[in-house]
Amino acid sequence: MTDNFQNYILPTLRKTTSRRLLGHGIFMVDGESWDIQRHLALPMFQTPVRKTMVDVFAEDARLMVDILLATQKSKGKIDFQELVKKYTLNTFGKIGFGVELKALHAEEEQFCSDFDWVEEEMEQRIVNVYRFHTANEWENRIQRMEKFIKDMTEKRKGEPLEDKPDLLSTLMRTNQDPKVIRDSLMNFFIAGRDTTASLLTWTFYYLSQHPDVQKKVAQEIKEVLGNSPPTFENIKNLVYLKMVLYETLRLNPPALPLNQKMAAQDDVLPNGIKVKAGQVVFFSSYHMHRDPLYWGPDSEQFLPSRWENNQVAKAKPYIFFPFFRGPRTCLGKEMAIEEAKTAVAILFQNNIRLRPLPGLKVSQRPFLPIIFSTKEPLWVTVEQANE
Repeated sequence: MTDNFQNYILPTLRKTTSRRLLGHGIFMVDGESWDIQRHLALPMFQTPVRKTMVDVFAEDARLMVDILLATQKSKGKIDFQELVKKYTLNTFGKIGFGVELKALHAEEEQFCSDFDWVEEEMEQRIVNVYRFHTANEWENRIQRMEKFIKDMTEKRKGEPLEDKPDLLSTLMRTNQDPKVIRDSLMNFFIAGRDTTASLLTWTFYYLSQHPDVQKKVAQEIKEVLGNSPPTFENIKNLVYLKMVLYETLRLNPPALPLNQKMAAQDDVLPNGIKVKAGQVVFFSSYHMHRDPLYWGPDSEQFLPSRWENNQVAKAKPYIFFPFFRGPRTCLGKEMAIEEAKTAVAILFQNNIRLRPLPGLKVSQRPFLPIIFSTKEPLWVTVEQANE
């Protein structure tokens, strides 16, 4: 399908349920329109810009530390999944708009709560297209989000754009169409916030369940960073942490774990299966990532060591695609890893350790939602290690 990717387009149901929120953004279009939008956003994810983003990730990760330490002091509990969703929303507010959304503060922008509600509602509509009882609130919240983006765009018109690395400025330098800007920002917010939040949620859960792995991560961060702040250059040396993140992505690919495309014209897949025009092809990163045929009899186990030298995925590159493969590979995949590395490093430098509540049930959400997060809140208590 990657060799003939232009023949496989978005199915009608996905367009219908998501169009009002995502418009004609990059995740909702095919062909020339997709190609144009990808090139518009590309500068945002290149090395010069990514180098500046690690400081943003670290700054907001320190706010997470403050919240977690306050939780420890009060001997309370916190939903870590909700916390990292606020963290990644706040970082993407800076990356996307160049503004502080205050998602990690009590007085967060209205945009934050609207975004959370609308995204959850969109996922529910994928499962049940007849959710008419929420129509008014759905429309009102989207309109408020659109007004926020419009206000940000109008404000930015009076400012120099050349020295601003955020996505809004990047788009405005090349395209002044307000609808293109609106749709692009909505699409990248969905991807930029939730994929990394899912990755961080599952990573810290697995670390809490595997003390030996957690100890190795702590030791590597201590040896590589010490007390120095994370930078674009030094986090490259967190090799074992990258293995942990990759193993987390293998077991819990964050975006569209059950994906689908519709054939525009008749085709024959490499295995000989004939696909008629209009038929929908389903494929699952979740199942491919856990297939014993490729990953061995321990494919269901969390084993970061399987990523030493990356031999398996190098030999068969299409068995691991948490950020997709081929022409539609996620533009932000490297940035997502850099944000996750930075957040883990900051929390470990402050000796933060998380312990899920005794008896807590942690399971994956159903496959149809866009983002593969935990089904239940990840309630944890906070401890400080003596390492």
